[in-house]
Amino acid sequence: PRWQVNFGASYKMPLANGWRLTLSSDNQFASRQLLNVGRRADFFQNSYFKFDLAALLSGRDDKWEVALIGKNLGNKITSGFCSSANFANLFTTAKQPTGASSNAPDGVDELGCTAERGRSLILRLTLRPFGSSR
Repeated sequence: PRWQVNFGASYKMPLANGWRLTLSSDNQFASRQLLNVGRRADFFQNSYFKFDLAALLSGRDDKWEVALIGKNLGNKITSGFCSSANFANLFTTAKQPTGASSNAPDGVDELGCTAERGRSLILRLTLRPFGSSR
């Protein structure tokens, strides 16, 4: 991408009896980008914005922690990798160019992409019976 920005923030606040609450946000923006060799319109991924939020509750002396973590809460499905292939004619002898910008007699090649994970919610419990590692 021409522009890619990652930014975040965390805020820790003390609670009663030595407990602590931490709120955090992590964000990612990427502008329109080319995912494959060539210049076809379907080789581009549009710009996107992803955000993660988390709330962590820590016990006294950091001996335990429970966290609720939301990843990609806007559910933006993006790709990190794409490749051209002749998927339609996989088991035939038909000729089709791969990665070309023009059509062959069999049509244009297909684009296969690996999708990155969509929205996910995670509940995490951490126990430190021998004390904090911090």
